[in-house]
Amino acid sequence: IRRQRQMCIRDSQDTPLRYLYMVNLDLWWPVIGFAYLVPVDVSLSVWLFYLFGRTELQVAASYGSPLHYGGTWSDLMHWQMAGAYLVFTLGALYMARRHLVDVFKRAVGLAAKADDAAEPVSYRAAFWGLLISSALVVAWFHHYGMKLWVGAIMYLLTMSVMLVHARIVAQSGMYITQVNVPTYGILHGLGAGRVFGPQGAIVAVLHQEVFVNGSTALPSPPAIHAFRISEVFEKRRRLLLPAMVVSLLVAIIASSWTMLNMAYSEGAANFGDTWGEMDNPSSIFWTAHQMVQSPEQAFPARWLPFGVGIVLTAFVMFMRARFYWWPVHSLGFLMASTYPAHHLWLSFLLGWLAKVLILKLG
Repeated sequence: IRRQRQMCIRDSQDTPLRYLYMVNLDLWWPVIGFAYLVPVDVSLSVWLFYLFGRTELQVAASYGSPLHYGGTWSDLMHWQMAGAYLVFTLGALYMARRHLVDVFKRAVGLAAKADDAAEPVSYRAAFWGLLISSALVVAWFHHYGMKLWVGAIMYLLTMSVMLVHARIVAQSGMYITQVNVPTYGILHGLGAGRVFGPQGAIVAVLHQEVFVNGSTALPSPPAIHAFRISEVFEKRRRLLLPAMVVSLLVAIIASSWTMLNMAYSEGAANFGDTWGEMDNPSSIFWTAHQMVQSPEQAFPARWLPFGVGIVLTAFVMFMRARFYWWPVHSLGFLMASTYPAHHLWLSFLLGWLAKVLILKLG
């Protein structure tokens, strides 16, 4: 993250609008096609909210606020996205409340309207599997030095991130995402640096950076895609989940062995890109060190952008739920400050523009 911030600052120097931190104007033809196929409100929101976020950074800089430093990885964007994630998760659960109640009734053997005959996973297996897995994760946190209630909140924040990114990929056509919300930093800041002990801080940082951060580490978007694609099969859909688990285990073993074998035979420092082998690990432990040594200075709470993320997301979700003509979607705001948005916003703009012109004038 530190290197990316430096690149953003370096590449955008000596221009009147350098604090927009806009360093990419990439043209991706497949993405234009994706943007053309998704609903107009979603494709509009992707590029519109990206430019809105860039404007926020420029305005913050013009008023002398230090929150803009780092652009996409700035405190302004981190805390704003944190508020947006929380509200979107609560809103999604609220809108699905009736279905979730039916799933619960079905799982515990009560009469329910929900029918899981056509689902790749039975509601009973899904409910109890989620419950048991959640308990094991929180117990794992607690075993390695995290307070029990802190571990529970960390888990809920992680699940919020997974839900948001699964929804982004499933509905927006944004086939790649990257987490830009450090859950440990948000919890650490909201607790004024008193939430984590030394062991808990290290576990929290490692959990986020190893299991959550990075576009290839999130299991929720491809899982949602796999379940959706499996609808074309009329038989043996219940074999999908075991097949996914086996594939995941094989992939972990094969990739880990390959990586370690190459690192020891060729030397990890000789790789063309040493971010994953050298820079990122040192950055992870430096972050944990800062949280332990200077807990009150690491990740200080930024209440204004946090509140903006909450209010703006809630407003957009409410307007879209109540008014058919409302033109923007909250998903665009959730991905506005991400690394992929840097590269794909222009393509979404062109795809949206082509669709609007063809449908309105063609």
